Amino acid sequence: MILYPLFIILLGNSPAILAITCPNGSEWKDDLGYCLLPINTEVNYSAATKACGKVGGHLISIHNLFENILLSAYVDEYFPKTKTSWLGMHADQFQVWGWDDTSKWDYEHWAKQEPFDGNYCAQLHLNDQLWHSADCDEDKAAFLCGIQPQTTDSTTPAITTKWPGKCPTEWSYFDKTNACYYIGANMSWTDGETYCRSQHSHLASVHSFEENQFILDLKYTTNCDVVANDWISITLLGSYRDYHDQTWLWSDGTPFDYAPDLCNDEFGRHFMIDNTKCSMCQNGTWFSVLSDYDNSIYPFFACKFVL
Repeated sequence: MILYPLFIILLGNSPAILAITCPNGSEWKDDLGYCLLPINTEVNYSAATKACGKVGGHLISIHNLFENILLSAYVDEYFPKTKTSWLGMHADQFQVWGWDDTSKWDYEHWAKQEPFDGNYCAQLHLNDQLWHSADCDEDKAAFLCGIQPQTTDSTTPAITTKWPGKCPTEWSYFDKTNACYYIGANMSWTDGETYCRSQHSHLASVHSFEENQFILDLKYTTNCDVVANDWISITLLGSYRDYHDQTWLWSDGTPFDYAPDLCNDEFGRHFMIDNTKCSMCQNGTWFSVLSDYDNSIYPFFACKFVL
């Protein structure tokens, strides 16, 4: 068993330190909120379901685009050759789909013309990050098990666990939003969001011209040599596009109620703030990044949390 520190909550005058225990071979994922066990053996749906059940888990379920992007990245990490994983879903005789873990069916990400009538199981394919129906018995794939951890707690002397009324070191305060901002470097969108979450924040959402300019100024540079994966001196934001209903969302769940002029079309998946010194775009405009670049490494990213 592996113990991971989880978080601290207050109990009376003393906080309780909660630690999580993941079964052997599985690993705690802060970005998902559960333990993940990859099984790189290609089996049918029934065998995969039974294997997850033996370790107290289920085949993975997906409830929003962010989870779909994250789990696609894990499929790429754990199954680089097959690039496919079973999903923990099945359909009944009327083609009504549900999750094996009994969680709410609140999101779909099917490929075009899917699900195919007569297939009652489904897989996540990395090549398009979409769901493809599959024959439960004949088709085979590797799989990811999601496992809820056990938690233990202990009482310790009272300590400060947050930053009351001020931003932590290396973070910047903006009075118009009463929020703290941090500029990190050289990460993909998924890794940037994961890092921000580890710091009790999210990739930054933007709700006004003033906030957009504030984030830009945090890392404004005339040095056009700051390059990562051919992206020059840009700052990645927490926006992502849901292609199914054609809406833009923020990873922190706040309303998407502001956008400046766009330097290109809006049909990408993420937005980043552009720098006029290093491109043809006007200062502070946004550039949309196509889905092909989900795993690209960007020079800068912005984290944000509200005090």
